[in-house]
Amino acid sequence: MAFCCLAVIGYLPFVPVSSLWTTTHPKSCWKRRSGSYSAFRRKIGRVSCVVEGSSQNMEVKSGADWKILESDSSDQQQMAILSKVGNLEQITLHHAPSNQQVQVVLFGATVTSWKKNQVERFFLSQEADFSGQKPIRGGIPLCFPQFGPYGPLAQHGFARISYWHLKQMGTTQDRSANGLILSLSNQDLNSALISSWPFLFTAEYQIILGFDGLETHFRVRNDGEEPFSFTFAFHNYFDVSDVSSCQIFGLENIPYCDRRKNDEWSEGEENLSGFQMMEPVDRIYSSTPDELAIFDSSKLQIIKIKKYHLPDSTLWNPFGIQGSDPGWKRFLCLEPGAIKSPIHLKPGEEWQGSQLIQSE
Repeated sequence: MAFCCLAVIGYLPFVPVSSLWTTTHPKSCWKRRSGSYSAFRRKIGRVSCVVEGSSQNMEVKSGADWKILESDSSDQQQMAILSKVGNLEQITLHHAPSNQQVQVVLFGATVTSWKKNQVERFFLSQEADFSGQKPIRGGIPLCFPQFGPYGPLAQHGFARISYWHLKQMGTTQDRSANGLILSLSNQDLNSALISSWPFLFTAEYQIILGFDGLETHFRVRNDGEEPFSFTFAFHNYFDVSDVSSCQIFGLENIPYCDRRKNDEWSEGEENLSGFQMMEPVDRIYSSTPDELAIFDSSKLQIIKIKKYHLPDSTLWNPFGIQGSDPGWKRFLCLEPGAIKSPIHLKPGEEWQGSQLIQSE
């Protein structure tokens, strides 16, 4: 089984990281299905379905590059609002030309809302805790430096339960997008976390709103004298009308680890007309295509994800089993990540993973 190699850049200061991979297109096509097919074709736009048996090409603009932001106090007053939610600080970032806004809580660097044309695209649980004592359930929690329980740390690591700092806010040089950068380092961790993960690092998280959609870029640098390894994922909670009415594309015939079956590996499923959840699903797919999509047949809405330097993807919904969130029917987690093969950073090296999300 072949797996993609991760891009690791050996360079001391942070610099923009260009796309280092050749785009891989998902090998799938949608069969004609009663009712939803023609509507899906109208809504999906640039994601094109071709004749059965041939490959499909999902065209999404590049979002791989870390953006250079220019800061201006007058611009910041127009593009962002600082507020509090519960005990936590929150930033609401606007991009008026594309009629978008995103809300980010500094605790966990958690994106809790993304609205386009005043329509919410992320699920936030009614039980979301804004006390700063628990991870925020919904939006985009960050899984770093550990995905799931696979390591010495608590579930999904410490990034989502740490207080991040606002480093910069501004607009891109061509004035086409607004963004912000949050930062976290080992100096921000408590003694218990440092004991469990005793490495010197700097992590930065860039969130960009522009005509391409929502971009999230995560990068980490090894500031110490010892190498370290980590896993990572963007834990996307997408808002859907009903999880069982959604079709997921891009995971066809992809090997996956079934976390509900003692991490048993499967060779994958064909699902040429899209995978639909009809029971609890908790899977880690390895070496997935760089483009994924969700079609919500009730909303006639398409969500497109393009990922960079993130070879794997997870798919999750508890489907009402004991302990499920009361709103489980209203979310679908499709999460780009680097999970199966940990990323190894030598002293002075850095790594970046990115995603571009678009929604019609």
